Formats: sequence, structure tokens, C-alpha cells
Amino acid sequence: MKNLISLFLISLLLISCSKLKPEGDIQQKQIPLKNFSSIDAKGKFRVFWLKSEQNLLEIETYPNFIDNLNINIKDENLTISEKKETFGNGFYSITIFSKNTPSKITLRDSIEFNVSGQLALKNLKLSLSDNSKFIGAVKSDRTEIEMRHSSLANFKGFTREALIKIKDTAGIIAPYWEVNTLSINSHNGAYAEVNTQDSIKADLKNTTKFVYYNSPVKIFKADKTVKIQNINPK
Repeated sequence: MKNLISLFLISLLLISCSKLKPEGDIQQKQIPLKNFSSIDAKGKFRVFWLKSEQNLLEIETYPNFIDNLNINIKDENLTISEKKETFGNGFYSITIFSKNTPSKITLRDSIEFNVSGQLALKNLKLSLSDNSKFIGAVKSDRTEIEMRHSSLANFKGFTREALIKIKDTAGIIAPYWEVNTLSINSHNGAYAEVNTQDSIKADLKNTTKFVYYNSPVKIFKADKTVKIQNINPK
């Protein structure tokens, strides 16, 4: 028994030693970027995106954390990830300045992605997993969203056609995101709250909760365990 406890304590020590701890005073570093049209971020940090006249990535963090980031652009896809795990979240603040609005955004682990202004474009694809978060405004003709695990999204803006696939305990809260036509597939305890004007086609399973605003034409396929709520401000 003592040997098992010793092995457990040694394992915990090795895990903790492999994680980075903050050292020194917070510094800022700027990295010029090539053109990119999509973003793939994985790790435990905050990201702020805004439209700019230049492509630039700005990092604010501790000196020993700056070199812990893998930053790469291949086939116009900007990837940002951590080489080693860090103790807790919030040690990085990353701002992405770009000439082009990214049409595809993939967030994993515990990324928090904030949009300054709005993502204005024709088509947007957004994928969230693990404990990632997306907060921002969207203006698009078509938006495709795929969410799983405990990811969260908070939208506002306008989209003509939205396709949402959401599962596990993921949640989307978007009472100020005006959608003309919505197609949603939700199951396994997911939560979705959307402002829909024209029509909804929904496939809702298990313990999903779905809240929709206004009085759109609707086609619902729902299990008896699903909770559906309509909020009509008129």
C-alpha cells in the first residue's frame, strides 16, 4: 500500500514539474504574419481578433511563456498551440490583427475567442470542442456551427441561413443573433437559444433544451424528454 501511495505521489510530482509556471514580469511581443483565411487554436489562453490593415499577432505574457507557443501558417491556416501545459488559464493574452476575415475558426481545449467588431463575410464555419468559448458578432449569408463537450458560444448579429450541430453539454446563447432560416441538430444535454425570423427545422434528442424567439414556421422532431420554449416578444 505504501508503495502504491509513493508511486502516486511521484506521478503527481512529475506531472506538476512538466507544467510551466509564470516567471518574471509580463512582456509584449509582436509577430508579423502572412495572409491567412482560417484559425485553429488549441490551449489555455484568450484570443482577441480584429480587422486591421496588417497581419500581426501580438502576445502579452510572461517571458518563459512566449516561446511556449507554436505559431504556424500553412495553406492559409493560422495555427496556435502550446508546446507544454501551463498551470491554470489566463497566462496569455493574444491579439490577432488580420487584413482578411477568417472564414473558418476551430477552437479546442480552453480557448476563449473574442471578436472585436464583427465577422462580416459570406460563409463562416465555426467548430468548438472541450471547454472552448466563442464571443462575438457575426454578419454572414451562411453560418455553420459545430459544438461538442462543454463548449460555449455567445452570438449577436445577423445570418440568413444557420446550420447548427450541438451535442454533449455544449451551449449556445444567441438572443441577439437574428437568423432567417435555422436548421439545428441538438442532443445529449445541449442547450441552444436562438432568435429565428422565418423558419426552423430541428432534430432534438435526449435531454436537450431549445429556446427560440418569435413565431417562425417550424418543423420539429423531438424526443419526449426534450424541453422546448418559445419566447415571442410581440
